[in-house]
Amino acid sequence: MEDDSAVYLAPHITNQPAAGSSVTGNDYAAASTAGARQHSVFGSEQGAAAASSSSTLSSSSSTAGRLHPIAPALQALLLGWAAQIKKGTSHDDLQQWQMAPFVEAVLQQQSTQYMLHATARLLKCRHEKARGRTRERALMQLEQLCNALESRQPPMTVRLPYCHCVRFPLWPLLKKELAEFYIALGFVGAALKIFESLEMWDQLILCYQLLDRKQVALELVQQRLQVTPDNAKLWCVLGDIQQQDQHYEKAWQVSNRRSARAQRSIGKSALQRKEYSKAAAAYKLALGLNPLYPDVWFALGFCYLKLKDNSNALQAYTKVTQLEPENGEAWNNLAALWLQPSGYKEALHAAEQAIKHKRDNWQTWDNYATAAAKAGAMAACVRGLNKVLELTNGQHLSLDTLSSLLSQLEQENQFLTQPDDSAAAVAAAEAGSATADDEQSEETMDAPEQLLHLLNVTHKLSAEQQQQDNTAQKVSAIAAADTALAARQRTYDQVLSTAGTLLKSAISAPACTHEVWGLLGRWYSLKGELLSSQEAALKQVRALQSSPYKSNPTAFAVMAAASLRLCRAYLASSAAGRQGGLRELSAARMHLRGLLKQCEEAFGDKQLYKELHKLLGDVLQAEDAALAAKRAAAAE
Repeated sequence: MEDDSAVYLAPHITNQPAAGSSVTGNDYAAASTAGARQHSVFGSEQGAAAASSSSTLSSSSSTAGRLHPIAPALQALLLGWAAQIKKGTSHDDLQQWQMAPFVEAVLQQQSTQYMLHATARLLKCRHEKARGRTRERALMQLEQLCNALESRQPPMTVRLPYCHCVRFPLWPLLKKELAEFYIALGFVGAALKIFESLEMWDQLILCYQLLDRKQVALELVQQRLQVTPDNAKLWCVLGDIQQQDQHYEKAWQVSNRRSARAQRSIGKSALQRKEYSKAAAAYKLALGLNPLYPDVWFALGFCYLKLKDNSNALQAYTKVTQLEPENGEAWNNLAALWLQPSGYKEALHAAEQAIKHKRDNWQTWDNYATAAAKAGAMAACVRGLNKVLELTNGQHLSLDTLSSLLSQLEQENQFLTQPDDSAAAVAAAEAGSATADDEQSEETMDAPEQLLHLLNVTHKLSAEQQQQDNTAQKVSAIAAADTALAARQRTYDQVLSTAGTLLKSAISAPACTHEVWGLLGRWYSLKGELLSSQEAALKQVRALQSSPYKSNPTAFAVMAAASLRLCRAYLASSAAGRQGGLRELSAARMHLRGLLKQCEEAFGDKQLYKELHKLLGDVLQAEDAALAAKRAAAAE
């Protein structure tokens, strides 16, 4: 690669010695203005695009000409501010953008010091290598920076000033950073040469393993073990190559039981063999030495799940979410665990965190819907069910959760159709007023005679005010009750409408079964559409005709429940005087007689069979009454 390091180091190195540099008020103001100007640019999305485009400009670009010259001491201060941001904020994408204005202000100076510009260039490379579209450019800049630092020019007298004012890595660490960047981009061969020149044997062995040159790696490990036989890391690497736990045990021994790496390897090997007890014990030892490994906590939680130790699994996954809040799988497992001890609110909170980070996983949304149904959050439940149906293209739908949702809607409908709660609020207020009056009377009866006159006067003065307070309390109670009732009604209507859309989508999806038709019938009943409810119940019964209900107890129970629902709907329709009621009663009679005859031998002594027989009697009675009314009407 052609060495054009002049582009990446300062185009003009000042000859001003570090001790002789002076900082004026104008210089400080210029530095502050430059940092503020850059921060205002990079603080928005348009600024982010401008920062990306300006990163390709050299220090001699026209942009630098617009900046006021900044003294080297203030340039070092700008880099110090950038380092403080890195130290004082969380490591995320926003952190690099917060540092970018200060770094750019130094890079765009026409006159600077060698180490200041090199540090700013390194910080820019670290920023750009974290983004996909600038990663290749960051690699080229880091290569050219290393080449420039490796050359003999400029001399040491130019390089040394301000070297203690910046946080610049030592030469081996900078080369190691370049090699790790090579590995991240897949250039393992280039990284191997650097690690070999730096004699970093652990990383060199890793490169051989990545290149599938296990024999070369094995020979190198054995050579290094002859030099340092007490190196626990080398014993662990030997165990990785040969897949033998005895080398991990050896590493544990030579480290005086202080090698967390050895226990993690033992746990991983045991987990692969499904030896969950041994794996859990090894992971606990490893985390006792170094607990800052979220992946190990996750594996420990999985082992506890397999061992049915939900309490310890809950603690392990909680630790994962503390160390790695963006781990959606840990939040999802945490929600599933909270559902078992009836911690529904905690489960819903965990499921909400899970869907933030795993929005395209239908199992996560399914757990979210289940937790919402258990916690009574109907709107969240129907939202989760809709998302499951969408992500699975209609292949999956939790019918138990949907049934629980409809049960909650039925309970809410019963509450909303009761007499207005305002009357209850008024009664409560009046009861409170009566209690106060009784207390006042008791106080009057117990008072001495000389105080009776004073109490009567006080009572007359406060009677009018108390009456006003009672009236205001009644009005306030009525208003609060009406507001709460209206809010519940709006929520109920929204959830009911969304649930209907979900059910209508489900009946045309691959996940549609007889249960979906039954749930749809219940929904139509909530809407007050009895004819549509009958049709849905009839389709459910027809879907069950192919089931083994004549001999299987479970299938008979399902068929009997669907038949009871259908025939009761026919009875309700006939009682309401709808047209065609006699025909519906006749259909109910024939269906019940046929079902009872088919199931009498196997389930004649069951309670459901007796309920069907009793319902048949009610249908016959209603049919006789309808026929009598029809004859009477014809005679008239």
